[in-house]
Amino acid sequence: MRLSLDVKQIKEAEDVLRGLGRSVDPVLRGTLNSTGSYARTNEFGPPLRKLFRRKGRVSRGLALKRAGTKRHEARIIAASSGVEVPEYARWGYTPISPTRAVVWVAGLNGHKVAAGFVNPAGSKRAPLRTRSSRKAKVAKLGGAQRDYRYNTARPETALGPSLAYWFQSVVSQGAIKRVNEFMLAEFDRRLNAEINKGASDDAWRRPY
Repeated sequence: MRLSLDVKQIKEAEDVLRGLGRSVDPVLRGTLNSTGSYARTNEFGPPLRKLFRRKGRVSRGLALKRAGTKRHEARIIAASSGVEVPEYARWGYTPISPTRAVVWVAGLNGHKVAAGFVNPAGSKRAPLRTRSSRKAKVAKLGGAQRDYRYNTARPETALGPSLAYWFQSVVSQGAIKRVNEFMLAEFDRRLNAEINKGASDDAWRRPY
């Protein structure tokens, strides 16, 4: 998800601050980064945390790429790697034969089938991947590296959908509207604060 302000809004603020000998860049960066933090913490984080046993899974999985001197936008990027089934708050399986069962995880709106299986007749009934493999980097001449996959002798834990998959579900029109409202209010607040640093005139407000 990208966060950016309208070009017209930036131009208006830029003209005002230029007259005071200041730059709009700090206001812009602060607004975008504060909005990104708000969106991640208040809008998208809470519903996603309910899916997993550990809250840190969402905090680590939703990366905020902050606006900087050369980037006039902030981005929230959700991790695209599959999440091991036991890390979900709720998961289970549905037998389809005496030795095979389909694994599922509880999502935001019902269950989602995971990439793996459970042996209902086994003692552990652990969710395992349908095919276990690992990736290794092998150096070639000249320093280049190539990825190779090879099967593992030991079964690995089944994977459920990634955080990026669920992230799409929480980016609703309502959430986007609230984030945009926060961003406009934060922009006005920071712009007024910048103007009032060295001006006694009434704070400038964007016309509606």
